Amino acid sequence: METPEELVRAVLSGIQPQPRESTQPSKQEEKPSPKLEPRLEAFQAESLGGMRALKTYTAELFKSNGTTKAALDACLGFDAGKHNLYLHGPCGSGKSHLAAIAARKYLGSPQKIMTLSPMKLYRGLRECDGAYAEREYIKSVSLCPVLVLDDLGAAKDSEFSIATTLEVIHERYMNLPGGLIITSNLGLDALSEKLGDERVSSRLVQICGVFNLSGSEDWRGK
Repeated sequence: METPEELVRAVLSGIQPQPRESTQPSKQEEKPSPKLEPRLEAFQAESLGGMRALKTYTAELFKSNGTTKAALDACLGFDAGKHNLYLHGPCGSGKSHLAAIAARKYLGSPQKIMTLSPMKLYRGLRECDGAYAEREYIKSVSLCPVLVLDDLGAAKDSEFSIATTLEVIHERYMNLPGGLIITSNLGLDALSEKLGDERVSSRLVQICGVFNLSGSEDWRGK
């Protein structure tokens, strides 16, 4: 007959050692964080008017000449807190390129940038549902810290388009000291004649530095 000591040894010999639980947190498979770069790039491209503007409308790629040097200097030194620019000249003279140079320094800053063609501006207003939405839309455009109106005067004129343009310009004239950049094929006198209304040009001549690019070459054709 087995002694108590032998029974204890027999029982203990049958116990398998159990692995200790680790005090370290278990490593879960790390999932890659979603990439924000493409989304950010798309947002910045929209702010400047398109992917072409984001990728190629830079100071380094702008071919300046005697006619455009003053405008380029103004765009490089653009301060949205106090400067407004009116850049006019024929197609291909670099107006949109210069406007993007002025605006792009605010990419990534708290200052919002909005680039709109006249047609996009008017279409956005027409798509509003009701008077309140229209007022909010005009307010969001008019008070945008950096607003680029690209190719002003190119759209077909109507009472609606003229009134919308005047409202945006007047709101900025009354409420913001700077941040407005306008490009146009037309000088201010020609713009007044085309619109059949001097009020837009009258406001702009008071607040904008005006630059004529009519002597520059068509760099898009090169």
